[in-house]
Amino acid sequence: MSETSLRHILVVDDHYPNHLAVASVLKKLPFQITKAFSGQEALNLVAQQSFALILMDVKMPGMNGYEAAQAIQVLPGYSSVPIIFMTAADSHEENSLSIYTINSPQFIYKPFDSENLINKITSILS
Repeated sequence: MSETSLRHILVVDDHYPNHLAVASVLKKLPFQITKAFSGQEALNLVAQQSFALILMDVKMPGMNGYEAAQAIQVLPGYSSVPIIFMTAADSHEENSLSIYTINSPQFIYKPFDSENLINKITSILS
């Protein structure tokens, strides 16, 4: 991926208020945020632009976050792009990953702690 792509984060969530919450936290970081409201929209965006990291809601209508992540990770240049799943479910949600082939899944639980989200992103992208 190009050097400029290292400054782009894709946030995928079907609820606009969640985008606002994430954007208000991430504005403190030197990254450009792109929003997608569905798994299919995320797939369309990654086909057009490179992203350094993806924040992906787990439960979305149609294509859920795991299915979208699996489809993204087979695209050229995306096999190693980190995806952080955002979920309102408890930690048992992680158990459902066993049917998907997603590398090193990471989770942020909603409502998320702003500092935890910032720390997770900066540690992954440093």
